[in-house]
Order: sequence, then structure tokens, then C-alpha cells
Amino acid sequence: MLAKSIRRKWMTSGTINYRQASLFIPNFLEHTNYLIRTNRADNISSSNDVNNYVRSLNEYYGFTDESGYVLTTNNLANRSIVNIFNTFHLFSLYTYFKVYAFDGDQELVTPMMKLGKVNWLPSFRFGLTPFGSEYIVENFFKTDRSFIETSVRIGDNKLDEFYGGGVSYHTELRKNLKITAYTDIWFQPSMQLGGTETRMTKEGIGGRVVGEVNWYKNNSAPLGFFAQVGYKTAGYIEGEKLDQGFIL
Repeated sequence: MLAKSIRRKWMTSGTINYRQASLFIPNFLEHTNYLIRTNRADNISSSNDVNNYVRSLNEYYGFTDESGYVLTTNNLANRSIVNIFNTFHLFSLYTYFKVYAFDGDQELVTPMMKLGKVNWLPSFRFGLTPFGSEYIVENFFKTDRSFIETSVRIGDNKLDEFYGGGVSYHTELRKNLKITAYTDIWFQPSMQLGGTETRMTKEGIGGRVVGEVNWYKNNSAPLGFFAQVGYKTAGYIEGEKLDQGFIL
């Protein structure tokens, strides 16, 4: 979530700062780093997050024998390598080591391709869900004060079928006032939710609609106002609770 926040800041400003790049690199690669280290280790604790994730998912779908796991640590580690070649990760490496360390500058103008009056930037990344891993294909379309982000989520479908997509619109009405709207839709299997009492969610189509307002006074006074309101059905999407309900 921190990596996504930094990335959206780059899209709004049109520049990549070396300090933000140094935060983005380890944060964005956390999944990949954790998966590869676990996969290569000889002795891993039973409390290891990756092992718990793989074991609990396989057991949930009826594969209790480790030798018969459908979803494996090796599979996840190999798939997660795509994050290394993520567009924003490569830009971050270039900004920190070339622009900052070698040239002595602080910012890189975010490289994008021209599509008429709109700038376009494609990207892809790896993610984990309650059903398995997924690839997320993203496209960014930017004008002077706004950008649109589209995403398509493609599940590995090893244990179950799931996929989805979304569109978000980000605009700067004034220099200190930003408006954002998110719309997502997905097809996902049922999930078991709850604590001492559990229930199963419905399999099928779900979604999320959210609006945001972000206002701050000015650069010299770090005071502002942020509000987010929306609704989502039961299902998985990054940064939100799994159950259905209002978002405020």
C-alpha cells in the first residue's frame, strides 16, 4: 500500500524523487524478497508467513499432504520475479543510482509514451490473495492535472478461479485540492469469514466504489483534511477489509 501511494504521487507530480525511490524499492519488493528467501532456505520455522500461507490455502482446498500441494512456495517465488521488472521499480533504480548517486540530481521526470494529448505508461506486478497469486496488469493515462489508472487482475487459478479489474480517476482541481474515485469489479470464490462464529461469503461477482477528497492548506502549513467514503461487497482487494460494508 505504501508503494502504491508513492507511485500515485509520482503520477500526480510527474516526477520521481530519489528519497521516495529509496522507500519504494524495498517496500515494493517485499513479497518477492520474502518468497525467494523462504524458498531457498534449508530450515524454515513453521510460523513463517509464506509457509503458513501455502499450507493454509492448500489445506482449505483439501490438499493436506505437503507432497501433493497444488500451490507451492517455489511456484510463488518464481512468479513473483516479475516484480523486479516492474516499470516503477526500474524507474526507481535509475533515479536513485543514476540520477541521484551518479549525476547528483534529485528528480527524474516520469517517462511516459505520447498518445496524442495523453501520456501513457503500462506496468505489471505480482500479488497475493486469499485464493492464490495473481498478476496485475496496469495502465496509466495522464494529462496535465489528472490521470486515469486501469488494472486487470489475473488469478493463477491453481486452487480456484478468480479475476477482476478496476478504474480509478485522480485529478488536481487546485494545487492543494485532489479528488479521487475508484471503481473495481471482480469474480471470486467464496471465503470463510468471522471469528468464533464463521460464515461463508457468496461466490461470484462483487465490487467496490469509493470517492476521496484530499485538501491541505499550503506547503508551509502541514494542515489538511482527508475524507474517503464508499461501499464494497465481500471480497478481496488490496487495502480493504474482506467483509462487505460501508467505507468511511
